[in-house]
Amino acid sequence: MKSSPSLLGEGDRRPQAGGGGVGRRQPALARRHPSTMLRMVPLPETSSGRILLLALALFATPLHAQSRLPPAPLADEQLADPSQEAAAAALMRSIRCLVCQGQSIADSNAEMAGDMRALIRRRIAAGEQPEAVRDWLIARYGRWV
Repeated sequence: MKSSPSLLGEGDRRPQAGGGGVGRRQPALARRHPSTMLRMVPLPETSSGRILLLALALFATPLHAQSRLPPAPLADEQLADPSQEAAAAALMRSIRCLVCQGQSIADSNAEMAGDMRALIRRRIAAGEQPEAVRDWLIARYGRWV
């Protein structure tokens, strides 16, 4: 079988300064710049090593960006009182989603937008005015909303 070159230098036979001798080998890692060190890591030669490397690469990244939690209560349900629902819907169309940054929370499918829709409906159902809810959201999340 053919053997692969070692990282520690089956490399050049260069003379070293200081009379180190002509036949002395200089390690390959000592000749490389630190920025090229990552390219020098050898791939595993066995199939089990490659499978382990692939498994580590797959599990190092998140598989699902969204959580699997159910949506917040009232996030997608209308209020029983039509006038309160109309006020909540108008407020939701005017509040921007913090995740999407280009949509209102009424149009966004982001989990945080659903939480904000539920929060607005809960506060309006409790009797708060839409302006007071808007002021509270701005104080909590900033003027961008």
